[in-house]
Amino acid sequence: METKGASASGIVAILFVTGLVAQAKPDFSGTWTLIAATDKSGDLMKTREVRLIALLQWDPETITIEGQKMTVSKPFETLVYMLDGTPSKDEEAGYVLTSKWEGKTLVTTMVFEDSITMSGKQIEKRRIGADGTMVVEMSGSRDQTLVYKKK
Repeated sequence: METKGASASGIVAILFVTGLVAQAKPDFSGTWTLIAATDKSGDLMKTREVRLIALLQWDPETITIEGQKMTVSKPFETLVYMLDGTPSKDEEAGYVLTSKWEGKTLVTTMVFEDSITMSGKQIEKRRIGADGTMVVEMSGSRDQTLVYKKK
């Protein structure tokens, strides 16, 4: 009889641990290199365009995570994402980032207003693909998908 109780407890423990692993959030930490980009129509951007985007804005991305704070360092800017839903504001750049988890995808809303150049809203969905790449889908002021490979 005790054997049945022990094995039932073991099964419950395995199911609990499996559930925790399935719910684990992806770790975006590391340095990522842009390998592909698609525009809003889904067409792969030309190699020259990808290189230009990479050089100007997104390559490489170095991500560090400390507690509920994720810092994304790019060549010309550093973004701070609060992973607990707390808005983070960048006074100099004129935008507010608010992030929340939807399953294993980090969804960030960026609201920006710069009276000189632009104003609007951008939605960014960041996830780890099945092949280990980091996929960043953007919609709003920029509609595109960026795919990164970890260095």
